[in-house]
Amino acid sequence: MESSIASVVSPAIANMTPDTATVAAMTVDENTADSEVTVTYHADPVTPDTPSTPDTPTTPDRTSTPVTPAAPSQPTAVQPAVPVNTSNKTAVDTTTGQKTLPQTGNQESAGILAVFGLGLSSLALSFTGLFKKRHN
Repeated sequence: MESSIASVVSPAIANMTPDTATVAAMTVDENTADSEVTVTYHADPVTPDTPSTPDTPTTPDRTSTPVTPAAPSQPTAVQPAVPVNTSNKTAVDTTTGQKTLPQTGNQESAGILAVFGLGLSSLALSFTGLFKKRHN
């Protein structure tokens, strides 16, 4: 029993060109080997815009001659600051309005953890007895 496969036109993709525009028709029967046709697309060449010619460079402006600094003036004498004594000091309560965080982890809980660990290990050992291979 023979059958024919119609020719296939390669689909058009923008800015791409296929290497095979049309795949030829083919007649096949039960003894025809598998065939596969790969169509490869290549990018269309793009002509770049002509670059503009750069302007001629300009010469930088000349700066004036540097000015010599004037002689420094004599520094004025520094007057030490005089501390002011205030006799009306009031004590501020620093604990008013402050909240304390809970103190977790201060108590020793090693005993509870030890009991929990022993329970887990005994549970694990009991399961190993279930899966132990028995020889008859």
